[in-house]
Parts: sequence; C-alpha cells; structure tokens
Amino acid sequence: MAKADQPDPGQPKPTATFGEVTKEIAKRNDEAQKAARIRRDAREREQIARRREWERL
Repeated sequence: MAKADQPDPGQPKPTATFGEVTKEIAKRNDEAQKAARIRRDAREREQIARRREWERL
C-alpha cells in the first residue's frame, strides 16, 4: 500500500502555489510599468525639445 504523503503516480503534481503565481504576476506588472514609464519619459522629453525648437523659429 502507498504511503499517504506521496501523490499517486497518475495524478498531476502541483507546480506553483497561488501565492507564488500572484507574486510573479505582480513582479511582471512592476517591470512593465517601469518600462512604460521610461518610454513615456523619453517621449515627453522629445516633445519638449520639439516645442522649444519650434518656439525658437
């Protein structure tokens, strides 16, 4: 008879807990927000530079 603490060979093994998945999603969201902030800052700096150039003309 199999021990109670061992899963059945035919049963799928859990890969990650809900908490681990949630933390991974939060980490990816933070990284995506940081990347978007960098792109937005660069775009705004470019717009400001164009406005200044336009005003000088």
